[in-house]
Amino acid sequence: MEQIRKSQALDNNVTVIKAQPVLTDQEIMDKEGEHFSESHYQTVITSDTDVYKPDGTVLLRFRKGVIPSSITQPAMNSLRRVSMKRHDNRGASAGPLDWNRMPNYVGSWFKTFKFRTHYIRKSNQVKSKHDISNLSPSNVIGYFDRKDRNDPLGLPCRLTAFSKQETEKWNLTVPLIQAVSQQFQKLMPDEYQKVAALLSLDIQTMSMAVTNNPHLAVGMFEKLEANRQRLIRDVDWRDMRYAAAVNVFTVATGTPDAEESGEL
Repeated sequence: MEQIRKSQALDNNVTVIKAQPVLTDQEIMDKEGEHFSESHYQTVITSDTDVYKPDGTVLLRFRKGVIPSSITQPAMNSLRRVSMKRHDNRGASAGPLDWNRMPNYVGSWFKTFKFRTHYIRKSNQVKSKHDISNLSPSNVIGYFDRKDRNDPLGLPCRLTAFSKQETEKWNLTVPLIQAVSQQFQKLMPDEYQKVAALLSLDIQTMSMAVTNNPHLAVGMFEKLEANRQRLIRDVDWRDMRYAAAVNVFTVATGTPDAEESGEL
């Protein structure tokens, strides 16, 4: 990686790096579901930095300490428990299939692929009609998405279990989502506008107004996740549909309240 003068950065006192690829697009696609440890990287970014591709387009922008603890602390307390719940439908984001990470109700599996498998239930030997993945502490907390697959008559834009059942905690999380959305707009204004236009088009397609779904009108994001796992190489169908979109990762640090952490 080549470091460039700080004066070329979007903000003052921000390091700018021009990155060169070390893997081809196909090689990185082949690593879907794999974890990249710190040893895989030539440069570890720990301060405000903008990274550019060889063609001059933005690869990533990293900002540290831009959201106050008065916003992050309530959100962290609210999201702690939901982020620890494990689910069996996370696909590649849960990593390659591992028998030791299967749910307890699985007796054996069949039609097995790299990240998903059908299974035979241990209790009654019934074959499943749907596939599952490794159990993973990765949770969708907010949607701007297709309808629930288990509810054929349901609306295409729906509440999650968290936003529906944990309303108070969701409301305490909203300021963080809004703050992150503002950073997205500031740091990636062109991409922000493209996503805004796409989401607006989706609303029209679904014949739904955001004003009728207040839980959606909190940020320019199609999906919100609370994860308590290491990040891995993952390709989401949304990444393909929203070709102009970017992923926004937020890390909050601190000590959760004793009530929320389960500690006394």
